Amino acid sequence: LWRRKKRRTMLTLPALESSQLDEQAQLESEIEVYRWTGQNDLCQLLSNDKLAVGGGTISDSDGNGFGFVVDKDIMKGSSSPCVTYDNPCLVSCSSSDQIHNNNEDTDNSS
Repeated sequence: LWRRKKRRTMLTLPALESSQLDEQAQLESEIEVYRWTGQNDLCQLLSNDKLAVGGGTISDSDGNGFGFVVDKDIMKGSSSPCVTYDNPCLVSCSSSDQIHNNNEDTDNSS
């Protein structure tokens, strides 16, 4: 699993100047990588209703134990800490929040 170290700005491309595009590209190139811990084999799950990466609930965390999971329509998903990759929640939200795809922007709402 991976995530960007710094959050993407919400400026639209026409509003960005050339120097800002260079700065944005630099910010987005910095990532944190969470490698397989070897503690379980729950690397990927594909079923009729979801696609999930990572598994295993960490004892003192909330959430479903999936490092990242999206529904069958790729319209909703969530992230939580998991044993497989020893990762934190990969998005800026609480574990009870879901990520919704509005076909325009990602909205973190509960």
